Amino acid sequence: MNLKSHSILLLSNSSNLGGGERSLLLIAQGLIRRNWKVHVAVPASGRMTAELTAAEIPHTVVPYALHSWKKPFRFLLDLRRWSRIFKGISCDLIHANDISTARSLAYSARQFRLPLLCHIRYPPESSYVDWAFRGVPRPNAFVFNSHAMKAELGSLIMSACPRVRQIVLHNAVDTENFHPPSQDTHNDRPIVAILANLVPVKGHDDFLAMAMHLCQRGYKCRYWIIGEDVFRTGADQQLRQKAAELGIGSHVEFLGHVRDVPNTLRRIDILVCPSTVETFGRCLIEAMACGKPVVATRVGGIPEVVDDSVTGILVAPREPRQLADAVESLLTDRDRSEEMGRAGRRSVVANFSEQVHVDKLITIYEQFLGGRCLPSNGDECESTSMST
Repeated sequence: MNLKSHSILLLSNSSNLGGGERSLLLIAQGLIRRNWKVHVAVPASGRMTAELTAAEIPHTVVPYALHSWKKPFRFLLDLRRWSRIFKGISCDLIHANDISTARSLAYSARQFRLPLLCHIRYPPESSYVDWAFRGVPRPNAFVFNSHAMKAELGSLIMSACPRVRQIVLHNAVDTENFHPPSQDTHNDRPIVAILANLVPVKGHDDFLAMAMHLCQRGYKCRYWIIGEDVFRTGADQQLRQKAAELGIGSHVEFLGHVRDVPNTLRRIDILVCPSTVETFGRCLIEAMACGKPVVATRVGGIPEVVDDSVTGILVAPREPRQLADAVESLLTDRDRSEEMGRAGRRSVVANFSEQVHVDKLITIYEQFLGGRCLPSNGDECESTSMST
């Protein structure tokens, strides 16, 4: 069988551009580089479609519908719509980027006997998991982005979808695009940054409190907040107000959405990830790939990414003083900071590169495309966990 001829449909769960969407873009680009046929479905136009267009990745804007027998006409129209897409791209396998998108295509995948993989990048509510797969065909496998995520949700998923395989596949970064600066850079005022969309679990309040402590200790740094208020909640204005109240407004810069993330990261000195919930921490491997030391909270999948005191420094969540202490230790010891950056780069190349990630993903795809696990009812695969 010529596996290079297979066609993969990737389902983006959002038209915005966050870590999950950047991970899906990397998968698409990696598969295309290996001569796989790829098509991406996106629920609406937005930053995700702009990135797909710029990368010349084939894609279709198609709203997802959560199937309901109470609306049979809409259900049949949805099946017909996906049928046209499947036939148009000669689809062989569907890879959904979250549970809701997997549910939306569950019936269509079953009708056409297409393997359906469901990626889980963020923990859903337990009640949602139970509802999402009640009375609908189940995916052929669930792919978790960290062992921590699988440990948190594995039993819940197993209860809702018995005998469906559970696989761990860490996120990755393109190490050719994300690389250290070509020459040593030195900022007169160190730049300490956070890279995350403006949502509460990312810990922007703690980042600002950390900045306040460092300012009070006499460190004249610039603090970059990279990311946007994707849900239009007013978070941007609230954070600006908090920075002013803390007396650090003149030291904090809001960069908003940045298209050229690699070059932006190459300009900083330290990346801080103060998340209170984080299933993996994509921003960390991006900064580490650029040779930058990182400071992060010890939550979720982050300890699988950062080797404490080797590739970065881990602290307790919701402890701005600990964040400040860790950043201060790097500001006052440039040799340690630089060695940490080099160690981080080595770790990413070895464990979190696009090549490692996509090669492992292709191995997973081949198991389903080879017909070794193509149950007609979506729930007869072995429940063994394949850690990749």
